[in-house]
This record gives sequence, structure tokens and C-alpha cells, in this order.
Amino acid sequence: MPGKHKLINGSVVAIIGGGPAGCSCAIKLRQLAEERGIGLRIILFERKDFNLHYNQCVGVLSPPIEKVLEEELSISIPQELIKRKIMGYHISSGKSEILLQSKNEEDPTYAVRRVKFDKFILDEVIKRGIEVIRSRVTDIEFIDKDSRCEVKIYSESGTITADVVVGAFGLDEGSLHMFEDSTRNRGRYVRPRMVMHTFITKVHPDSSEFINDKLGDIIHAFLLSSLPNIEFGAITPKGDHIIINIAGEHVTSVDLENFLKHPAVAKFLPPARDNIDQMVSYKGHFPTSPARNPYGDRYITVGDSTGWLRPFKGKGITTAVMTGISAAKAMINHGISKKGLDAYAAECEYLTKDYPYGTLVRFCSHLAVKTNYYNFLIEYAKKEDRLAKIFYDSVSGHRSYKEILFEKGNFRLFAKLGVKFVGNVVGR
Repeated sequence: MPGKHKLINGSVVAIIGGGPAGCSCAIKLRQLAEERGIGLRIILFERKDFNLHYNQCVGVLSPPIEKVLEEELSISIPQELIKRKIMGYHISSGKSEILLQSKNEEDPTYAVRRVKFDKFILDEVIKRGIEVIRSRVTDIEFIDKDSRCEVKIYSESGTITADVVVGAFGLDEGSLHMFEDSTRNRGRYVRPRMVMHTFITKVHPDSSEFINDKLGDIIHAFLLSSLPNIEFGAITPKGDHIIINIAGEHVTSVDLENFLKHPAVAKFLPPARDNIDQMVSYKGHFPTSPARNPYGDRYITVGDSTGWLRPFKGKGITTAVMTGISAAKAMINHGISKKGLDAYAAECEYLTKDYPYGTLVRFCSHLAVKTNYYNFLIEYAKKEDRLAKIFYDSVSGHRSYKEILFEKGNFRLFAKLGVKFVGNVVGR
């Protein structure tokens, strides 16, 4: 192999997964290698054909993704990919509701068709001359010999030898098991312990006027105490259709049916049909806890595989892009040893250090749903701008949970709400 712990001329990087995380990593690697005059071979494995397959995702691009794509990867989002520019969030507890909007348009949120976005960013990889192998990776083997190491990547279309492997496969069960098994003597990657399950369906109204009149450019979020399995649900307007999703640790397709029939939800959907239970739905999941040892000697994970998403609002696509870029920088600038890749963890501390605060927010939100406290919180937010801003920042992803919790004046507000909450529980 060309180098022991550095990427040099002739080095090979294998990336497993051609979603936003893997593609961003590949593009940034190519950029940085060219800047440094390094003849790097980058091989990206992606078994899906995005003309036929797609990821189970609502398809929301949260800030600062537009800025990151332009500044880090020289990629501009084509206007035809943007189905709707999101201008605000409507939050409902079933009995109370509030509309939250921001006047700041510098960091917009976009609704896109996820499969089209995935195809677009993979096409960007191909445009840059990066090798793409349309095949499933079946196994990985780390081989130590003569004080050197190489990584064997076995796929359905052949075997390649690489210097480092990047896991960009999300929460694909087979790939997770493969990575855990192959890295057991190299730091041992362990998948995220906790996940949130999701169900997604879509509705095509008879006309686009229905979407514009009923939903507009607003994402409608629901926190319903009458459906305790659902931590949150949402309706997201696209171009000619509506995406409905629910999430929770134990949600089922029955919960989705009950969600669609709930009066607070149904009023934003086309007239009820007799075949709600026959609607096609898709099941997915995203991590709500970090993976252990997400990188080590000659391996690194990016995107959902790291478990570094926001615990309450995932920001999955944005996090995938940003971790992919950070991984590329670490490999080029600091090497591919465990010690060198510590720079990756350091650059992503804004994600990992926010995890306990996000977990706290998620716990408090879940408690408020269980105790019917959101009715009071929403009504209070209508007259308390500070609480309304907390709601907006939490659902939009514009700021970290730590910033939200520790903003000057918020602690006094939380203490006041805590006293109200205790009184509410005791009163019941």
C-alpha cells in the first residue's frame, strides 16, 4: 500500500454508500486532493438506482445546507429540485395551535423530492470523475502485513484493495453488522443504540390549489397527547403532493392510520377517504443516540451511521453533508489513523456536545405530550415571544439546543414554566 497512515499519491479511498454523506465526502476528497496535488483514487459503492429506489425521508433541507453546499462543495441547488420554500411552522396540540414564522431568510429551509436530490448529488460525483460502482458491498477485511495494512472491500461485482474505508450506509442492517464485525479488532464500531421509527405516506390532492390554500409554505407539526405512541407527526407540503410522517420508538402503521383520522390532522388533508387503511406507507428509522467508536485505524463513518443527528429534529440530510465534508478534511489533513481522525471528532463537536441538551429537550417534550401540557405551552407562547422563539428554533434547527437552553433570560422562563407544570400535575 502507498502510505502507512497518510493519503498520498496512489492511495485508495473506498466509500460505501452514495447518499448525501458519501457523495459529499467523495467530492470534498477530490477537491482537497487536487488542491494538494495528490493523485487519489476514490471509489464509491452505491447499489441503488435513484431512478427506481429512494430513501424513506421527508426530504427537507435544513439550514445551513445551502451555504455549506456552495462554500464547501461549489454546488448550487437547482431551482427545479426545490418543491417549496418553507416559510414557517404550525404547531398543534390538538386543542391549541400557533403559527411560527421567521423574518430571517438568509438560511432558508427547502422541501425537495428526496430521490431527485440523491440523484442530483450522485451525478455531481460522477461529473467530477469519481469512480462509482453500482454494487452491494458484501464484506470488509482489514489485513495487517509487513508493518502495513490494507483494506479489502468485497462486493457483488469484485474485490478492491483500499487504504481506508468510509461507512456512509446509514442504518442499513447488513452494512452495520458488516462494519461491526470487521472492525472488532480495530476499535470496534458499534451502531447507534437507540433509534426512532418512522412511517411516511403521501397524498395527491385533486389540485395544487388545495395545497396552496390549506397548507401554504408551512410545515404543520403535531404533538398529540391522545396518540401516545407518536412523539411527533408532521404534514409537509411539496409541489403537487403532501408528505405525512409520524415518529416514535414504538410507532406502527396503525398509529399512522389513527394520526390521519385525527380531527386536528384531517382538517389539513383532502376530504377523508374510505380507504385510509389501504394507503401505501413506508417504514424507516433514524438514530437518536451516538454510535460508539465511529472511526478508528483506516475506517470512518459519516451521516446516520454516526448517530450524530439532533435527537429531536434529525436534520438528517444536512448532518450527512456536513459530516461527509468533515471526514474528508480529517483524512486529507491529518491522516487515516485513529489518532489522525480524532480531528474529525473535534470538528464535529458541535453535534456531539449538543446531544445531551437535545436529549433533555426531547424528554421534556415527550413529558409535555403525555401530560397534556402542550395546550398550556402553546397558549402561553402566543403572548410570550421568548417561548415562541424557543419553539421556532427547536423545530427549525437554526440553533443548537445548548444555545436555546442557555440563552440569557430563558432559564427564568423555564423555571416559571416548571412551576406551572408541577401545579398542573398536582391539580390533576
